[in-house]
Amino acid sequence: MAEALARQPLPESEGCPSTTVPEAVTKAVLARTGGQPYPTQLFGHWLIDTLNESKRRTALPEDIDAVEELVCDKAGGYFRESLNPRGAEFGVRATIEAIVTGGAAAELSGEQKRFLVGRRLLTGEGKLAFPVPARRLQDFT
Repeated sequence: MAEALARQPLPESEGCPSTTVPEAVTKAVLARTGGQPYPTQLFGHWLIDTLNESKRRTALPEDIDAVEELVCDKAGGYFRESLNPRGAEFGVRATIEAIVTGGAAAELSGEQKRFLVGRRLLTGEGKLAFPVPARRLQDFT
């Protein structure tokens, strides 16, 4: 479902042909959102908005960074809510900061890992489920 949403943010009946978001851009969107529905929808919305403003019909990989900034700006509340509830208790900030800055997550207790995976912040392998840009992390935690 997430791949379909990233590939075609709007239906063809609303003027979004299946060629609007090429495979490389679709993969980049999913890498940035972890396939989570809300961030993926936001990426699609702002990607289409960017295309409309530039009067283009096809997204480019170069669009991703600018769209990510828009998503971070517009969805700050969502990211803060995802990263902060009971976060201090479960080491959310330290864990995510370590991963985002290229380090490894500290050894997590079973309860911490269950919390972070349950909130869809980490995968079972200890990777970020949706990467928050390192330069924006302080905005959300």
